Amino acid sequence: MAHPPANRAAPDLPGELFWKTFKDPITLAEFRTIQVKSSAYNVRSRDPDFAPHYEGINPLWYGVIISPSGFAGEESVYRRSPKLLFRDRGALLNQLDEMPPTAQLREVRDLQRACESYTVALQIVEHLRVPLHEAAGLALKASWLFRDWAEQGHEAAAGLVPMLRGVALERYLAAYEKEDTSRLKIGGSGVAYLIAELLREQGRFDEGLRWFSRVKTDKTTSSEIKRLADNQMELCRQQRASAKEAGTYQRPPRERAKERAVYQLYRDQVRWLTNRAEAGALTDSAILRAVVDGLEQAGVDLSRFATEEQLAGWIAQVLKAHEF
Repeated sequence: MAHPPANRAAPDLPGELFWKTFKDPITLAEFRTIQVKSSAYNVRSRDPDFAPHYEGINPLWYGVIISPSGFAGEESVYRRSPKLLFRDRGALLNQLDEMPPTAQLREVRDLQRACESYTVALQIVEHLRVPLHEAAGLALKASWLFRDWAEQGHEAAAGLVPMLRGVALERYLAAYEKEDTSRLKIGGSGVAYLIAELLREQGRFDEGLRWFSRVKTDKTTSSEIKRLADNQMELCRQQRASAKEAGTYQRPPRERAKERAVYQLYRDQVRWLTNRAEAGALTDSAILRAVVDGLEQAGVDLSRFATEEQLAGWIAQVLKAHEF
């Protein structure tokens, strides 16, 4: 198999990017590839499936490293010994010979090129000895990027998202059964939560609820994941009821990201909100989000209110007029 030269003159990069050297597992030659500076982005929020939203550049666009031979994988793959990496080196070489050129994927990427790089890595990972949870994570990350691309109007990308998430679910299930997931950053409970969420998304509500319950009863589950499990478990119940009533299941829209934000409330407001939340089905956060959503959907011009007291008085007047 002919390989292109590893290092031509490297062009200048935007300030948020830099060149980093790796060794090609196929040729064992060193090459340089584009990476993202850690100072160039911050996580703004995460979706319920852990998909991050960034301020600045999205580092996932460069999460898959493409070598001059066409080999593709995440950085963890390149850190492994080539002697132990390949499940079937001959089949991999044949795969690389049949694949389209990947030189353009080694340049500065947009969202489309980022998606294409994950497509290449997903084909190659089938020939590698990598943990099941890593293969699952690769498919899940690919689904996040293809979902972003689909939301920009790319119909073909939209069709690939369910397939990628199905692959992620299958491999997370196998990883939970066969691997020690407790040592992962998200822990075994995080893997169980992802399984529950992916099952919910597929409309496998009863299975999803069982996995959500497992997450909530696991003593190692973090408070953050427990809160997520509570929210998504309730959503799963609602969707199951709706599906039974309609007699069919429709894939739900993408869940909205919940950003961490700090809002100052008075002590009596916190007490009132907590008491109302404990007495009903809504959480305190859900009540606050509903109020904001209601004002937005009604198209209220907030510039007409000079103080929070004026706004509170107007809201109370409107609600009393409707006999709430």
